[in-house]
Amino acid sequence: DDGRAPQRSNKRRSCAMSALGSLQPVLEKAKEKCNGQGATCLTKNGLVLQSVGVVPQRPEFLTKVAQGCARLEPTMGSPVITFETTARTVTLLEDDDMVVAVVQKADD
Repeated sequence: DDGRAPQRSNKRRSCAMSALGSLQPVLEKAKEKCNGQGATCLTKNGLVLQSVGVVPQRPEFLTKVAQGCARLEPTMGSPVITFETTARTVTLLEDDDMVVAVVQKADD
């Protein structure tokens, strides 16, 4: 064994990296449209797929918040959730097994 990954593994990695790279422009646009400081996209399990700008240090909890809110009114579809702290406002949307969050500076 020469320690190199098989060709097929490299192809999968390249494909995955290409897909992740396509998330960055979407997140940048969401951040700009909302005049945000940052945006992140997570899987339904809390795995961060891509982030831009300033986002919470542990964003995985955002998936549980989004999923919990969606269960409050399951027939209404995916809600848009906004919560505020003294430092920032976070807006969440869960859709297609992914959660997107946009972070904005709190209003003064």
